[in-house]
Amino acid sequence: MKFPLSTRQRVNGILKTEWIYRHKKPLNIEEAKAETDRIITFYNQKRPHMSNNMLTPEEAYRTSGELKKCWKPKVYGQKGGKIKNNP
Repeated sequence: MKFPLSTRQRVNGILKTEWIYRHKKPLNIEEAKAETDRIITFYNQKRPHMSNNMLTPEEAYRTSGELKKCWKPKVYGQKGGKIKNNP
């Protein structure tokens, strides 16, 4: 499955800030792959997300109907303008 660049960048940022920078450096590529798999499993199956109404991504995916939105949409101004939240 191919994801948009913005999604891939978001996932990489989460991996770095929430996990990689806080733990010891893996000794080899196999250890790095195993740790990445463990992190992704935790993130998708154990960690509740505010944007998913405090469900894990796996629970949100299996939920039927609309989820309550827990974030504000962004409004983008003119080029070079500031980003503002909707009221």
